Amino acid sequence: MSRAVAPLKDLWKWGKPLLKRAGGRGQKAEELPVPNGLICLKGGDLSQEIADSKLHPRIMEVYEIFDIDVFKEKYILYVPL
Repeated sequence: MSRAVAPLKDLWKWGKPLLKRAGGRGQKAEELPVPNGLICLKGGDLSQEIADSKLHPRIMEVYEIFDIDVFKEKYILYVPL
């Protein structure tokens, strides 16, 4: 998990080698409800950043979870392995 302090393509390049496919404690990847991957908090217009990364993250709006104005235009990006 990352507080996104860099473009998505850089976060993916730095983080991917540290991620493991299977879960911990003897779990297999197919047993996980969500596959391991990169999760980062990002804000603003992400369209160009996502296009530059050539990744296809799942995008969730934080404001849908926390109905507080400070979370408008804040997103959780999830890139599975």
